[in-house]
Amino acid sequence: MPLNFNTCDCSPLVIDNEFDIENEDLLAEYVGRIVLGHYAHIKKIILCLSSTTPIIPDSDIDLAITRLRKDGKSSNEIEKRDGWVFQIISWLALFIENKGKKLYC
Repeated sequence: MPLNFNTCDCSPLVIDNEFDIENEDLLAEYVGRIVLGHYAHIKKIILCLSSTTPIIPDSDIDLAITRLRKDGKSSNEIEKRDGWVFQIISWLALFIENKGKKLYC
């Protein structure tokens, strides 16, 4: 499991769940799979591909890596990228913590 969950009880104001990164390599792998899936999904929509699972070519992996690097980007672009990665990690935390439960947002 890449994340470790803790309950933060500040009753009566707040009861919250926090998570710590326990396995950084596994978390990076999960985030990478979501990033690649995002690019593959958008490409599939644009190219009107069939519903079969796309094979991700090395060029798409290289593009995703390039876009995730900080080099040569403005601070605004870096903040957008970091916010997006944080959203992915937060989604993973919610999914892992509630695995097997039906959630509707």
